[in-house]
Amino acid sequence: MIETAVLATLMAGVFAVPGLAVAHALRSVRAQRAKLDAALAEVAAAHQLAVVASGLEGVLDEVPLSLTREVWNHEGQSNQPMFVARAMIVPELDLGLRVRAETAGDALLDWVASASKTDIETGDPRFDVPYRVAAFEAERARALLDPEIRAAALRLPVDASLELDDRLVRLAVPAELAEERLSWVLQTATWFAKALGEAARQVPAAPMVRPHLAAYRAAAEVLGLELSETPAALRGWLEGVEVCVQLARRSATEAASILWAPFPLALGLGLDLRPQRSGLSSLFVAADLELGDPSFDAAFEVRGNDAESVRRLLDEPLRRALFELRERGSLRLDDRGLRLELTGVVDPRDVVPTLRELRDVAAGIVERVGRARSAVRGAYR
Repeated sequence: MIETAVLATLMAGVFAVPGLAVAHALRSVRAQRAKLDAALAEVAAAHQLAVVASGLEGVLDEVPLSLTREVWNHEGQSNQPMFVARAMIVPELDLGLRVRAETAGDALLDWVASASKTDIETGDPRFDVPYRVAAFEAERARALLDPEIRAAALRLPVDASLELDDRLVRLAVPAELAEERLSWVLQTATWFAKALGEAARQVPAAPMVRPHLAAYRAAAEVLGLELSETPAALRGWLEGVEVCVQLARRSATEAASILWAPFPLALGLGLDLRPQRSGLSSLFVAADLELGDPSFDAAFEVRGNDAESVRRLLDEPLRRALFELRERGSLRLDDRGLRLELTGVVDPRDVVPTLRELRDVAAGIVERVGRARSAVRGAYR
C-alpha cells in the first residue's frame, strides 16, 4: 500500500514528460521508499512496533494500533499523501459514536436535509462549530466528550484530520518523513483511544444494556475479571492470557456479544482472516490466499504480507480449531488478536467454555509465531 501511494503521487505527471523522465521518476520513487523505510524502522524500534507492508502495527501503551501511508483528497488537494494512525478503543464503545471535522460540503447537505438534521451539540461552541457529532443517545455522547477530550481535539494542528467512532480513533496528517511527526501521530491517536476509554466510565449505561449488567457483575466475580458498565464488558487475564468479553451495539436496538483475545505483541504478518464476503462487497477486495483446504478456503478470506509465513502458521490443527470456533459466530484473526462475535446478548457465564477455547487458540498462535521468529534469529547468528 505504501509503495503504491508513493508511486501514485510521483507518477501523476510522468506521461506528460518524454524520454528519461520516466527513469528519473522511478529513481525518485526508490529514493523516497528508502527514506520512508528508514523512518518507519526508526519509529518501530522506538515504540516496539512491527514494520509490515502497509506501514506499522503493534501495541502502544496497551492500545492496539497501526500506521499507514495513504493518498487522500485533503484540504482541497488531490493525491495528498497522508500518514494515518488508527488506534483501537478496547473494549469498543456502545454509543453509535461518530465524530468528524466539519467539511465544506456539510453546509449544503444541512440545507438539503435541514428538517432531519441529527447532529448532536455538546454545548461547547468552540467544539460544535468545527466538529460534527452523532450517536444513539445525545446525553451519553455529551457525557463522553468531556472538556479534556474536546480541548485536545481543538489543539490539533490545522492540517490534522480526526475521526472517532465506537471502535477506532483515526488521526491523519500530511506525510512528512520525520520521525518526530510519525511518533506524534501515533502517540496522539493512542492518547485519544485511552481518554475515550476512561471517559466512558463516567457515561451512564445504555437503557438496553441495563437489564444485562447483573449477569456481567456475577461473571466478573466468578472469572476474576475487571467489570465496566459502559460498555458492558469484562477484561483481564484468564489463566495467563488476556481476554475481553463485551456487549456491543450494532444499532440503537440491536446488540452483539464479542469475545476477544488480544496478542501481547503484533504478529507482524499483515494477517487478515475473516469470513468470506459475498455479493457486491466481494468484487472490491484483493484476491486472498488459497490454503489448499477446500472447506476452510470456502469459509474464510485470508491475506498477509508473506504468503508462505501465513500458510505455515495456518496449518491443519490451527485451521481445524478456527473452523470449530467459526461455528459459534463470526471469527476474525489479525496481527492484533483473535475475535469472535456472537449474535445477540448472551450471559457471559454461558460462554466461559468458548472463551477458554478462544484463549487456548490465541496462546497457541503466539507460541507458534514466537518459535518461528526464534528460528529465523538463530539462522542468522
